[in-house]
Amino acid sequence: MAGRVGSVQGWQMTAPVISRTIGMAQDPSLFGNVFLGSVFTGLGQFRDNIWRSIQKMPSLKCVSFQTEHVNRSALNPFLEDIPSAIATSDFFIILIGPRYGESIRDTGWATGVPPATLDKSFGEYEFHLMKDRLESFSDRSRRVLLVNLDDSTTPDARLADMRASAENLRVAPWNISLATFQVFPNGDRFDIVADQNDDWERLLKTFVSRAERIARAEQHQKFLSNFKINPEKHIQVAGWSGIEEPNLYGEFAGRVDCHADSFSFLTMDRSVIELPSSAAYHPRLNHDPLPFDFLFSDIELIKFHRSREYIGPINATAAKTVRDHFRDGFSEIIKPHFSHCAGEDVHAIPLLYGFNELIVHPKLALKPASDSWSYSDFDLPTLFANNAQTPVVGLWGWWASTFPIVLYAHAVAAFQKNSAAARARFKPLTNVNVQSISNFSDWINNTALNNPLGLQKCISSIVTGIIKGIRKDFSQKIFVIRTLETLRNKLCTKQLDVVFGGTSSVLATCDAGADLYKCIRPDEGIYLWINCVCECPKASGEMLGGLVKNWLSEPIQEKLSLGASDPPILTSRPYVGVPALKSAEQNFLARRSELANIHWICETFDEVQERERDPSKGRWLSLRPFPPDPAFLLEFYWNLLLVGLKKKVDLITSEV
Repeated sequence: MAGRVGSVQGWQMTAPVISRTIGMAQDPSLFGNVFLGSVFTGLGQFRDNIWRSIQKMPSLKCVSFQTEHVNRSALNPFLEDIPSAIATSDFFIILIGPRYGESIRDTGWATGVPPATLDKSFGEYEFHLMKDRLESFSDRSRRVLLVNLDDSTTPDARLADMRASAENLRVAPWNISLATFQVFPNGDRFDIVADQNDDWERLLKTFVSRAERIARAEQHQKFLSNFKINPEKHIQVAGWSGIEEPNLYGEFAGRVDCHADSFSFLTMDRSVIELPSSAAYHPRLNHDPLPFDFLFSDIELIKFHRSREYIGPINATAAKTVRDHFRDGFSEIIKPHFSHCAGEDVHAIPLLYGFNELIVHPKLALKPASDSWSYSDFDLPTLFANNAQTPVVGLWGWWASTFPIVLYAHAVAAFQKNSAAARARFKPLTNVNVQSISNFSDWINNTALNNPLGLQKCISSIVTGIIKGIRKDFSQKIFVIRTLETLRNKLCTKQLDVVFGGTSSVLATCDAGADLYKCIRPDEGIYLWINCVCECPKASGEMLGGLVKNWLSEPIQEKLSLGASDPPILTSRPYVGVPALKSAEQNFLARRSELANIHWICETFDEVQERERDPSKGRWLSLRPFPPDPAFLLEFYWNLLLVGLKKKVDLITSEV
């Protein structure tokens, strides 16, 4: 969503310059790309080991090519793919060894390949492209790991030219790492001699760790140049879109006598957890926070942010305002998650909340209205296999909202089909853990703390089950949607049949087509989202306490939720949330007959209230799982899921 400029009562506020969201898996600028080149057969164990080592690093992404597997009747890999991959890579691991050195000219390729390319051999070609790429770096030191795998049983003299070239680059400013390991044939592959294996593991770990550190620092500098934070502003706010509306601050500005252009906002369509490193809240980076005063963040991330000292206790005046509201002022739905507000340790202030239902087109709502729904009905393999008309699936592109639902749906389906087999496949997950979505979230958070390896193996097994369960058919479509505007447009034009992570809060902003969808609330429960304001340790200015009072006033709560216009124009909103303040919440619900678009939000609210009156139904509403450690394990497997799905279906990622 684009930044806006508005004027309120003679007071001008410049809204954010940020107009795009961040795509973690698809945006190459968020990673240090590592080109992995291999130029001999039998490389499986080496390549897989290196790939895993790189992919575990949060700031690195591996781009792997095996030249011996190139289809030699096609020119594209050498004319386009490999040069393109090297030209966008920041680090290089090139493995040379037995069978290295075959001339490209000798392959008999058709005309069209430049003579300079034909005259090189496999391996030498990539090496020279890599050297050209390194010339573009101001700091090109130690970006290359060249591994000579020497088959001592049949020494290959053709390696001499590569070794000579490499030796010339071992000095400044290149300082490439060159290592030789003895290998021996083992069937159709080569193995490193046993007594050198530890040396190889140590070398790989050292190189990858250093690449990770460099990538982090370079990301930081890159984002500093792209995302401008103005330290001269009085108030800096970063987070979810919607909080930057000028009409939220007109009366407040008049009361505190703000000068023109006092506020700076950095907003986006997904959580603060995905803010770039320039904001100092990108969790992969460790450096001093930049001078934000407030984050507008998700409740699940409060503990994460606090553990890294990205947020601090709320200003004393603001904290008193929160405590005054706690007993009777906040919605009963969110109060259980803010019990800390009754004491002195106030770190977050709830402003808006909503529900993570599933959005479904009528052609998938095949059950009679009296029938209940289970998450097993939304297991991805089941969706594609059991519907006569292949559904078009939409996945909201933020893993924290969508991935737990996808995981849980498959786990429930597996346990319903064969409980004993599911327990064996998904150990340590049990029947009890999948009885409700609350139990599942608790299990993820607790297992991450007490048995992280067990959690990793289980999540990996569930992801594998999903991918294997889907037949390969590219008429099946999955959209990964990364902006609220794109999601709204696809719903309005009826392009999606089922949406994971979309929620009634987005459906409420649709000007057309929304009446054709319904929000499904499965029997196992739904997720609750709560957006909070958190103060940062380096917050400055005397207006902070007053600003919190402004956000928690009834009129501003309603404007945060529905917008400042009267009557509300919901189609201009990024999303519609329920006010956290109880009085504003009741005013919101009272408008359901006037504002037809919010009826799904109100229906979910009614069901929550009904279930809470009957304790025998158990806990139905849950926060999304977000284990602080091991950090971003779920995101890692979410990215692997998308990679696997792309091999089975037509997976389309929306613009960022």
